[in-house]
Amino acid sequence: MSRASALLLVAALTTGLLAAAPAGAAPASERRVVQGEVQHLVVELRTGAAVDVTLVVPDAGEAVPVDAEALEDVPAGATVRVVVEEPAAPADPLAVAEVLSLDVTAS
Repeated sequence: MSRASALLLVAALTTGLLAAAPAGAAPASERRVVQGEVQHLVVELRTGAAVDVTLVVPDAGEAVPVDAEALEDVPAGATVRVVVEEPAAPADPLAVAEVLSLDVTAS
């Protein structure tokens, strides 16, 4: 993930720029396998509150924000293979993918 992509992701997460699901739409989700590097970020908001963000960053493609608790014991920089279920169009801009399974392939 390039620095610019990471900054855009953080900006979207903290300012609510991600698209919301239309009113009345049935929540849909998508399961997929992602393999990549774990990155743990802490973003401090102007209010002083902090937002913890954990990402799985594949070699190619977009970083996937995942449930931080599922990867709390995995060090930053480790390579993982995760099966995630992510909302197709999250209503919450801070929505993250649920980790269904986790394999640490390199640390």
